[in-house]
Amino acid sequence: MPPLKLKQQGFSLFIVLIVMLVIAFLVIAGTQSVNTEMRMSSNDADRKYALSLAESALRTGENRIAALPANTAFSVACTDGLCVPAGGVTVPMGSERFTIAATERVGSCTAAGCNTIAWERTIGAPNTDNILNSGTKSVQVNTADAAKKPRYIIEYLNKDNQGRYFFRVTARAWGKNDNTVVTLQSYVEATFP
Repeated sequence: MPPLKLKQQGFSLFIVLIVMLVIAFLVIAGTQSVNTEMRMSSNDADRKYALSLAESALRTGENRIAALPANTAFSVACTDGLCVPAGGVTVPMGSERFTIAATERVGSCTAAGCNTIAWERTIGAPNTDNILNSGTKSVQVNTADAAKKPRYIIEYLNKDNQGRYFFRVTARAWGKNDNTVVTLQSYVEATFP
């Protein structure tokens, strides 16, 4: 009897190609997932870095309040990072420790930018740059590798009849990426001898 000839169909080759295609899709999906996770963790780390810089700037501003000398000038223009809040400052007349122009008091605040929130005020030509973004009117805190140096401003809110002074400190910091921005605020109550 003559030997039987087996006819090859190529079915196993087809199965191997399908399995290789599925594995290739899994590798591509896994690579994209890893890249996405790496970007997310990098962004999260940058935000935490910016948050720590903003907290440092906030503490620097809070500590500066305790060292403010008498007759320190607060203005709508935020000279040296010392600002009058939107609408002006309310203080009992004749009992001020800090200097506020008559045009920057509540009820008579007529200075340019008087009704704009301090951290949204612009400097220079109209709408050129925000006070906290530019750094020319706010105080900078030193850092090595952030996109911009952290900044803070101090607003003198008012003084009550018990001799307590109230301030708001606003700090802004950037991470290594210029798009990572953190803004923090705190309120400070202070008494002076």
